[in-house]
This record gives sequence, structure tokens and C-alpha cells, in this order.
Amino acid sequence: RAAERAPRSLAWADDHRRVNYAEALERVQRLADWFTDQGIEHGSRIAVWVSNRSATLEALFAAARIGAIVLPVNHRLTPAELAFQFDDCTPRLLLVEAGWRDKAAETFALMSETPPLVLEVGQGETRDAYEDVLAAGPTENENSLPVPNVSAEDPLILMYTSGTTGS
Repeated sequence: RAAERAPRSLAWADDHRRVNYAEALERVQRLADWFTDQGIEHGSRIAVWVSNRSATLEALFAAARIGAIVLPVNHRLTPAELAFQFDDCTPRLLLVEAGWRDKAAETFALMSETPPLVLEVGQGETRDAYEDVLAAGPTENENSLPVPNVSAEDPLILMYTSGTTGS
């Protein structure tokens, strides 16, 4: 609604960008469409392991749009702790800060389950893969994918705390 009422008003800002409501709506829709193109569907889990940046909000809202479940990942966890969480919740996709690529690889090596598809966020060695995905999505004038039937009762966030792992 804010995108209709005040499209040019600031929705959020981080160290990398300022996003107004119209831009936020477009970025979230492009990401939701990309999630769907990657086989992410209602009930799929998406691990979000990024620093304090707009990609966190965009992933959360895009997941909500398609009924996926977000697992916020604590960057202070060890690869063994992360492997436990990933094996337990089996995310189909991991959004990871480009600078944490090596720690992600260590985590995957410890997993029993198949590691998730990875989308790096932030400037990698040559580019920002996350921004490339958003830039390649449909423009606001193009048709995006239909919104699946998502209920207010559907889970959106899966949280692990030190008391929930049984370890």
C-alpha cells in the first residue's frame, strides 16, 4: 500500500543504497520471481546469511510473497553449527554475503544433506550476483509470475536459538 500512497518516500536505507517504496516493490517482486524460477515454492526454506543490508528485507518480503520460509543465519555460528541447522531445515537456497563464501564452503563440507543453491550478495571478486539477478528480472511494466495462495497462517520465519538445537 505504501508503494501506491507514497511511491517516492524512503522505504529503507543501508550503507549500500537508499530504496523508496516503488523501488522496494519492484525489487521484492523481481526477487520473488527469481525464487520461483529457481524452484522455490510455498513452504520451501531460504537461508539468509547476510550483513545488515537491504537484501535481508527484500528476501523476507519476497519469501512472504510466495509462501517460502526464511531462516535468518547468525554470522557468528561455526561451520559445524551452521551445518546442523542446514541439515535440519534443508534450505533450497542460501543468500550469503560474498565475503563469507569460504565459511559457506566449510559449512557445506560438513553437511549430510545436499547443500542449497547459493546466491552471493555484495561485491564478489568481479560483480554482485544478487544485483545481477535483480537487474535481469522483469521491469515493472512486464508481467511477473502470479502470486500463489499464501495464508496469514503460513510460517514465514524459522528461528534457531541456543536452546532449540538439543546440543
